Amino acid sequence: MCGGRKKGTGAVEALGRSRGGFTTKLHARCDVRGRPLAFVLTPGQPHDTQGFGPPMRMIADRIDALLADKGYDSDAVRDALTSMDVEAVIPARRNPRNPAAHDRVKYRWRNQIERMFNKLKN
Repeated sequence: MCGGRKKGTGAVEALGRSRGGFTTKLHARCDVRGRPLAFVLTPGQPHDTQGFGPPMRMIADRIDALLADKGYDSDAVRDALTSMDVEAVIPARRNPRNPAAHDRVKYRWRNQIERMFNKLKN
C-alpha cells in the first residue's frame, strides 16, 4: 500500500465523484440581460443548495429577485432570500406539503440564464 493521495478528495479543484466519473457543478448568477455576475464551482455530488451561499453573498445588494430552478427549492434558501429582502422566484418541487407560490411571468426570464450557459459552452 502506498501513502498517496486519496481518490476523490479534490477539495481544492471542486471535483467530485459520480457514477460517470469526476464531475463539477457551475453555479452562476447573472443579470436580467444574461450577463454573468458571479460563478462558483462545487463538486458534482452535493445538492444544488450547497452552491447557493457564496455567489449570493457577492451580489445580494444588487438584485431584487432570484430566479432559480427546483433544485434551489428549500426552506433555508427561501429564508436567506427573505432576510436579504430578495424575492424568491423558485418553483416548488413536485410534491411538497406546503408549496410556495412563485411569479410565473418572472420565471420565464430564466431563459436568459439558460442562454448565458449556452453562450459560455459554445
